[in-house]
Amino acid sequence: MDNYSKTKIYYQVRKTTIEMLGDRHFVVSDEDRNLPYQDFASRFEENQINIIANHSSDENKVAFVSYILETKTFSKKDLMNLKGYIDENFPKKEITVIIIVQEKPTPQIAKELLN
Repeated sequence: MDNYSKTKIYYQVRKTTIEMLGDRHFVVSDEDRNLPYQDFASRFEENQINIIANHSSDENKVAFVSYILETKTFSKKDLMNLKGYIDENFPKKEITVIIIVQEKPTPQIAKELLN
């Protein structure tokens, strides 16, 4: 898949994810919600397309959407890095984490995610 097609697919995935967050009463910033494709493509190249959204009625609830853009399989190291980021940036918050990957996670990683 060429990079243009990959960018277009992730743009659509991100739009759908933003709609899903709204359906679950998370508030996505206007900047993220209205991000034009050209700006998205630039952020995509820099791997800066993650989303953070606060819940509309509970300030203690946060949703974090992480996009794993590399074509490699999501590994335990990736999971530990993500956990470290969440622990550092969202202490004492009830967090919903959504991980978008290109490849289906291995059974080991799926099990780790449940933990």
